[in-house]
Parts: sequence; structure tokens; C-alpha cells
Amino acid sequence: MASPIAQPRWNWQQPDWLNFRWSAPRLARAEEQCLLGTGLLLGAIGHLEDDDRVRVSIESLGADAVASSAIEGRPSIAKACSHPSAGTSGWRVK
Repeated sequence: MASPIAQPRWNWQQPDWLNFRWSAPRLARAEEQCLLGTGLLLGAIGHLEDDDRVRVSIESLGADAVASSAIEGRPSIAKACSHPSAGTSGWRVK
């Protein structure tokens, strides 16, 4: 059985990325799931004590920064921030 050819994952990896187009109906379900997840997260955070709310917010923003930098080809940001995915015990500002 032949293996499938890997398709570019990100819009900027597409040959015609400067002419980026999307289909609103195809994105509707993903957008709905994102909004639902965001609502659940915000609802849960609202029940936390202030210190825990700050910690969860920092962890969430940090995870987003790590994921974004990996997309941009800079995975070393996890080490620079001492992110747990880099084998460290937690966030730490250097």
C-alpha cells in the first residue's frame, strides 16, 4: 500500500499562499468547537481563586507562545522560557 503524500499544513506553506482563500462552511464546525471550548475554559477559570486564575492564564499564554513559535520554526522558545515540554519542571523567566 502506498503511503499518502504529505500535504502542507499551514496556509503559508501552500504554493499560492499569497492568494489565500477559505470556505466559510468548511470552517464553521471548527469555529463552533473553538468558541465552545473557549466558553468552557472561561467558565472554569471564573471559579478559580485569583492566584490559580493567574497561573492558568500564564500557562495558557505560554503554551500558545510555544505552539506559535514551533509553527514559525523556532521551537527553542520552549527552552528559553523553561517550558515543561522542554524537559523542565515549569515556567521560569530567564
